[in-house]
Amino acid sequence: MGAGPRRASSRPEAASAPAPGPLSLWRSFGRHAPTLGVIANRVAWALPTLFGISLVTFALVQLAPGEPGVAGQVGSLRSDAVQQESSERLRRTYGFDLPLFFNAAIEDRGRRVRGAIADLGRDETSPLAERKLLRMTTLAVPELAKALSGAGRGEPRQRLRRVLDRILEVLRVPERETLARGPASGYEEWWRSRQDRFAAGAIRAAVGRLRQGADGAMAEVLLLHQRAVPALLESYLSSGASDDERRRLSQALSEITGHVVIYDGKAPLAERRSALGQWRDWWRSEETVYQDLTRGERLTGFFTRTQYARWLSRLLSGDFGESSYFRRRAWDVISERLPVTLWLNLAALLLAYLAGIPLGVFSAARRGSPVDRTIGVGLLLLYSLPVYWVGLVLVTTLGGLEGAALFPSGGLRSFRPEDAPLGSAWLDVAWHAALPVLCLAYGALAVVSRYQRAGMVEVLGQDYIRTARSKGLGEGRVIWRHGLPNGALPVINLLGLQVPFLLSGSVIVETIFDLPGLGSLALLAIHQHDTNVLMGLISLTAVLTLGGLLLADLLMIWVDPRIGLGRREVA
Repeated sequence: MGAGPRRASSRPEAASAPAPGPLSLWRSFGRHAPTLGVIANRVAWALPTLFGISLVTFALVQLAPGEPGVAGQVGSLRSDAVQQESSERLRRTYGFDLPLFFNAAIEDRGRRVRGAIADLGRDETSPLAERKLLRMTTLAVPELAKALSGAGRGEPRQRLRRVLDRILEVLRVPERETLARGPASGYEEWWRSRQDRFAAGAIRAAVGRLRQGADGAMAEVLLLHQRAVPALLESYLSSGASDDERRRLSQALSEITGHVVIYDGKAPLAERRSALGQWRDWWRSEETVYQDLTRGERLTGFFTRTQYARWLSRLLSGDFGESSYFRRRAWDVISERLPVTLWLNLAALLLAYLAGIPLGVFSAARRGSPVDRTIGVGLLLLYSLPVYWVGLVLVTTLGGLEGAALFPSGGLRSFRPEDAPLGSAWLDVAWHAALPVLCLAYGALAVVSRYQRAGMVEVLGQDYIRTARSKGLGEGRVIWRHGLPNGALPVINLLGLQVPFLLSGSVIVETIFDLPGLGSLALLAIHQHDTNVLMGLISLTAVLTLGGLLLADLLMIWVDPRIGLGRREVA
């Protein structure tokens, strides 16, 4: 019996369900609009906040005595000229040779060479000028040769000839002695005959052959000397360069510039990142030595080639430079210690809120009673105790120095695995972190509890609470179900402010308990005047604080969505 014709089903198939219409999308957007508005508002305020933080930190570094890395590094040098040159090089590395905010006198290659040639003619400045010109080698040869051709007889002419002769000696030019015995115009004619070798295309071709490891390419690049540096650095910092290519390029750069940083492809990742970063930092400070700037570049450089612009660019890029103490990238040093501080502070924050909120609610529910007064006095005394004193007392009494060794007095792990509780690595870390977390949490607990009490006291006097009680609801349900969501708003708003409070406490706590976190790193960086690490720590603290404020806003909207709607209506 054949099957009859099927009737078309009145229910649409799931696969052919219509796409959401514009009305449903608009409603979905309307539900999330308050949250998106808060996020956008926080991001918008984050930019001027970070800008203000950068100004403050920049001003603090400028007001600090001395210059990082300069003092003490050149005092043992023998001659005044070498000492001045080394001091100038270090000043350029840290950007102290630049104006603070506006640069109306940008020195490019041409200006530096002409200025050094002018200084070469004065007895008091000629030693330093001679060393500058010798360092620039092929960058300075055209102007030197032209100046020698037009120079009269006497000491200035002899100095120019001596500098050119020494540059050709560095370049291993075979006809150097012939040029030295010939007329002054011979140097200019010699350079004019070899200009094609120093053209941009020829230099890039020579660097390309060195990158490929061709025979004789190293000698060819060394003959180009300083004029090959921009092309060498471009190839060295390119993402497509292999380890062997970077090793050859860094060898050439080190021999030409005297800034010895050799890239080792077999070294750990941190050392390879440091080798790349050191050359990037060096080029940032020496870039104008190798360039002839146009009028437009000078105009933009009026704002960008300053100490503050360099500082701000590092802040925005997250590249804080090389640590002068650790001899590694500052961010690598910070990122290694960041997890320790984050976990300690998150545990302390969680403990403070888990204990502080119930304690504040309990105290508010018994407002004016002896229990409430006792809790208030106890929390006030707890908040007044200095962190360093509490830490020392805990280490002394519970860390085994003078009392029972219930907890370890330092570190995050046991030296021997068998010493870990129950053989668990997680329990071992928790055992070591118990006292530090307690030191970080007790102050925050007192603040959270008082804020929670104040919020609950205000809420428990509202009309809707009296209405709930009049309906016969139990006191526990009235407090925890109806009162706590609104009473917790001040405590949630406090969350963002607790982040810098806890991070500042980490400086003392991590030092007392010998923990490898950001707090102990900040103290070490201050002692060693490690500006790059300090800049990274301050910037990271600002970002974490802004993140805490954003999280507090989102939690407040989650607890009471009317807050987001109210902000949108006001906007």
